[in-house]
Amino acid sequence: MGGTKTIKVDVRIISASNRDLDQLVREGRFRDDLYYRLKVVTVEVPPLRERVEDIPLLVDYHLRKFAQIHNKPIEGISREAMKLIRSYSWPGNIRELMNCIESAVVMSRGGMITEDSLPPFLTMGKQGHVPAASPENLFEVEKKAILEALDKTGGNKAEAARLLKIGLRTLYRKLKLYEEEIT
Repeated sequence: MGGTKTIKVDVRIISASNRDLDQLVREGRFRDDLYYRLKVVTVEVPPLRERVEDIPLLVDYHLRKFAQIHNKPIEGISREAMKLIRSYSWPGNIRELMNCIESAVVMSRGGMITEDSLPPFLTMGKQGHVPAASPENLFEVEKKAILEALDKTGGNKAEAARLLKIGLRTLYRKLKLYEEEIT
């Protein structure tokens, strides 16, 4: 950069996309010259929901990694927790799984990841279902999770907040939002 002499370099570029670049080139929405420079070797990686057999290995790896990062003595994961993890569709693929495992490590209270350590979206009966991302649906999903937690705890708000892994003040704020429908 900024020099007057040409310096030869040997560079390898690895790129990834969740878009169909062939289609984008045909539509004129991706530069074809760049596409043909990049497209030398193509490796298609199916989504995590199509590689369920990989989940235990990925969970184990990330469990050890996050236990070390957060200095938590985690020995493993319960069979029930693994069953919940394997039954979820993972629309966010590996990143979503990683976040889930990190959350479970942080929330765990013992040496084993259990159902209680997992994020609420896995334990509140929604595994495998990803609602459309509209404000109405998100509102309904959140309301349903809160109502289920209150039902599970016999109306004990402090216990429901703990189950949802949210603060009690947050639960009260959400309840105020849902006031008409909940009361």
